[in-house]
Amino acid sequence: MPHLDSKQKIFRDAVHGYISIPNEYCKKLIDTPIFQRLRRVEQTSMRVLYPCAHHDRFSHSLGIYYLGNIAFEQLKKNSEKSLRGIDDKIWSEFERTFHMACLLHDCGHAPFSHSFELYYDKPPGTLESQLRKLANNERFSKDLRDSTSNPHERVSAIILLKKYGKIIKNLGGDPLLAARMIIGCQYRYRDKRSNKDLLANALIELLNGKAFDVDKLDYAARDKWASGMSSANIDIFRLLSSLCIGKHSGKGYVLAFFKSALSVIEAVLDARNFQHMWVFSHHKVKYDQYLLTKAVTEMAKILALGDAEKGSQTLFSINTFFASKPVILGEYKLLLPSDDDLIHMLKVHSSAIPEAKEWLYRNHRLKPLWKSYAE
Repeated sequence: MPHLDSKQKIFRDAVHGYISIPNEYCKKLIDTPIFQRLRRVEQTSMRVLYPCAHHDRFSHSLGIYYLGNIAFEQLKKNSEKSLRGIDDKIWSEFERTFHMACLLHDCGHAPFSHSFELYYDKPPGTLESQLRKLANNERFSKDLRDSTSNPHERVSAIILLKKYGKIIKNLGGDPLLAARMIIGCQYRYRDKRSNKDLLANALIELLNGKAFDVDKLDYAARDKWASGMSSANIDIFRLLSSLCIGKHSGKGYVLAFFKSALSVIEAVLDARNFQHMWVFSHHKVKYDQYLLTKAVTEMAKILALGDAEKGSQTLFSINTFFASKPVILGEYKLLLPSDDDLIHMLKVHSSAIPEAKEWLYRNHRLKPLWKSYAE
């Protein structure tokens, strides 16, 4: 197992305090163009409602590393007796893999996060085909059929395998397992899965689970901090300290919590429900997203000489992450585009796109018939 430099770089995070990350992760993962781009990709669409919510995917990724570090440590502490036959070498490889997957899980986000990621997968199935080819693994290909990941997660996995695969291997991790963690692709198709597979599945769920994972936990805490909104307080350490591997009939070992964390789990669910009901479904947020989507689509149409679909696919092409030469769209050269690139383009073309002016300068023309989803 390669030895990691004991030196750490310390980041001061407003949500979690001091975050220590090994120098080698900083040099080889964080201090790279793809990761640094995340400083200019906003975390959410809520800023139109909460002006102070100007937080980005970069700080979110560091936060997930921090929570993932605590979660892995507590999971190992609470589960070593349950998972017999897993030696320290495997635990160490899984730990490094999990840490690096936490850092890179969002590296494939499109500008403005979720608003345009569907264009990544045009025609449908393109990303899955690329993942299969890069992985070159029969079992992964079978398991991928049951994975229902979002386009940005698949792009992140592709970037990880293509740009960071050798680095992860040299740092003692497993690139293919890291890709599984990002897209939530569990080990399924085998008559009898080993304890190693079951531990891997628990870690996959810990980064990309349906109800709970460290990703959702960070954005619940970070969105609350950035916006200042009043929602349930979450005792993060109490929740993570109760992580364990539990037996489940028919499934073997699964990710579980001690019953002492029930109240905190409820607080996490309440915080998420509050955000979706009262923030992301708010009429201002919905209208702002409508204007942005319409404006960018119209701009793509102009740049592609009338072909909106072609223009959008080029603007949000996965090739902008890898091309040795920038991707060309109209008069623009696209290389690792972020929010500010698109904002500049919208300003240039705002005279021809009414929705762009509305979005940029908040000169809203339409009035809502309701103010919230509940109403």
